[in-house]
Amino acid sequence: TDNEFYQEPQETVSTQDKATWKYKWTWKKKSAIYLSIFLIIVIIASGAYLLFSKNFPPVKKKVISIAVLPFKNFGNTPEDQYFIDGIMEEILTNLGRISDLRVVSRTSVEQFRETILSASEIGKKLDVDYLMKQ
Repeated sequence: TDNEFYQEPQETVSTQDKATWKYKWTWKKKSAIYLSIFLIIVIIASGAYLLFSKNFPPVKKKVISIAVLPFKNFGNTPEDQYFIDGIMEEILTNLGRISDLRVVSRTSVEQFRETILSASEIGKKLDVDYLMKQ
């Protein structure tokens, strides 16, 4: 039968040599793993040092700006202008309470009360993102 021709392979390495060989191989493997871990830690630490040691400029937060243009008096009586200016002042006061909003002062926009400039031209002159107009 087939079993007659089959022979178990004989070990040519003694048990003591085999144990020594296994120990050396695992020692090499362990040292390679330790060396790899050490190199990874050194690379991460170097990258973190380079990243955090630089003085990056602070990120500027975009501040939204608005100007409230003077309201026109369409009434027949000049006393209405006082009431209209009061409404404008109240709007400016309430907008000024928003911390992330830059509100152009009333004195800066007063020059545009009787102007013929377009809203985009006024916005460029005042350097604002938004205009509130009557």
